[in-house]
Amino acid sequence: MASSVSALWAAAEAGLGVVPRTALHVPPALKPVSETWGLPALPSTGIHLLVRGAGSPEAAHHLARVIREVVDEVVRA
Repeated sequence: MASSVSALWAAAEAGLGVVPRTALHVPPALKPVSETWGLPALPSTGIHLLVRGAGSPEAAHHLARVIREVVDEVVRA
């Protein structure tokens, strides 16, 4: 089991398997698996960002807003 995304990428680059990741920021040495490989498409997934309610510092709420904005931009791209 890999302990980081970079370890997953390294294993895939070494030809040890496929990595079920988004197509974002794929290393140049790798390519998305095409339909010709006979693998099923992966299902959609959700992202949940939880911030504690009124007791959370304003910085936590600000960070949550920034993360939502960035994710929204990436998903729309």
